[in-house]
Amino acid sequence: SSETRAMWDEMRVCYDLHRHTSTPLSVAEVFAMATIGGATALGLASETGSLEPGKAADYIVVSLDLSGDASEDLFGDGAVSPERLLHTLLLQAQADRVRKVVVAGKALKG
Repeated sequence: SSETRAMWDEMRVCYDLHRHTSTPLSVAEVFAMATIGGATALGLASETGSLEPGKAADYIVVSLDLSGDASEDLFGDGAVSPERLLHTLLLQAQADRVRKVVVAGKALKG
């Protein structure tokens, strides 16, 4: 990967590459690899990597475009599943759509 690539790009590449294997990864598995998996690899899983009591509240808020097909993909039958929401986020997320960044419970942006 290139140093100019965003984490979202890396996640999309991972998802796309694994879709064409005999054991494709779900979107939830890709998000887990990028969050708690990364924290685990760094020995920080007890401190960060998931939103749980006692851990640092590190998260971002992303603005999604829910017009047209994106809205139908997400809300197709009226119910939003976590998998659909994560899939929409994976497809649309870009650095310029990040509206808020929170690290250790403190807002750094937004």
